Amino acid sequence: MLIRIVWSVVLTLCMSTPFTYASDCDRLWVSANLNPPELLSEVGVFQDLKTLKPCEDVMPYSVNSPLWSDGADKKRWVIVPPRQTIHFEPEDPWLFPKQSVFIKHFEFDAPGVKPIRVETRISRIDESGQWLGYSYRWKEDQSDAILLREGATADVALAKGAPLHGQQKQKWIYPSRSMCLQCHNTWSGGVLGLRTEQLNHRFTDGSVTHNLIDSWAEKGLFSKPIPPADQLKQYVNLHDPQASREQRVRSYLAVNCAHCHQPGSAVRGSIDLRFKTSLADTQTVNTDPNLGDLNLDDPVIIKPGDKEGSVLWLRMSRSTTQHMPLIGTSITDQEAVDLVGDWINQMSTR
Repeated sequence: MLIRIVWSVVLTLCMSTPFTYASDCDRLWVSANLNPPELLSEVGVFQDLKTLKPCEDVMPYSVNSPLWSDGADKKRWVIVPPRQTIHFEPEDPWLFPKQSVFIKHFEFDAPGVKPIRVETRISRIDESGQWLGYSYRWKEDQSDAILLREGATADVALAKGAPLHGQQKQKWIYPSRSMCLQCHNTWSGGVLGLRTEQLNHRFTDGSVTHNLIDSWAEKGLFSKPIPPADQLKQYVNLHDPQASREQRVRSYLAVNCAHCHQPGSAVRGSIDLRFKTSLADTQTVNTDPNLGDLNLDDPVIIKPGDKEGSVLWLRMSRSTTQHMPLIGTSITDQEAVDLVGDWINQMSTR
């Protein structure tokens, strides 16, 4: 009873007076349902910001098929609250408990030089079950990152030898909180990368290599017993030479497009680009577009044997306002464009 009274007083003080954030691994801002601190160093997810060494309860992970982020390299971590579990689904979004925290870090690598840190995104599930996202923009001296109150666009200086044809500067889009919700929406489950098809792979954590899903199951992170990982589906990487062209394309479209293009979404189109949906049921092949014909004489979303007559490929390949994805990127993923184009051109026309 005494503990409950003390905690009530703490929360009251936090809500009514300016809150001082600790610089260690405490995250009272999460449990008190407050906005995050102004500096990334005060968020409570990294023990050492210089090396990005995470706190002990912050779990690293990687994904099979990364979302295209204009050539940036990414690191990812997640925090599941103590004594809480994840609701596992084999082919649908996982449901995370309240006060879960998600960290996604963006940087540009170049041979022989330190990575250039651009942005770190912190998101969480609040007490109402809503997904909330926050963007931290790294300072030019790379010493810390500052919380942004609204979206921004900036030219990022890249090191010599950086990706994307050796450009020395690149436009970077820092999303607003409302922009985040356009992809991290209710019909996609809010949390995008943490799902079976993405995490079903071998992952090295320190000196230990294991299947990530099997490892999390052994740690008791799921609310129910789950099948062995070798019985579950997985996305494949765009660059995986062992996978079929169709597997790579369908994985890429699922990751980069299906958070909007699926049944029940607010998008006016009716296509379904989820990985589990058969190609015949995606409503793309030989289907008339209902969101613009791009001035084609005989427009269809996917026209077998003809990428130039396929609206899906044309939208991927353009860098204008007709480009897809609509937000969050300003540079065409040329390798994906080439792969999808080859896939369409080699489709049977019968």
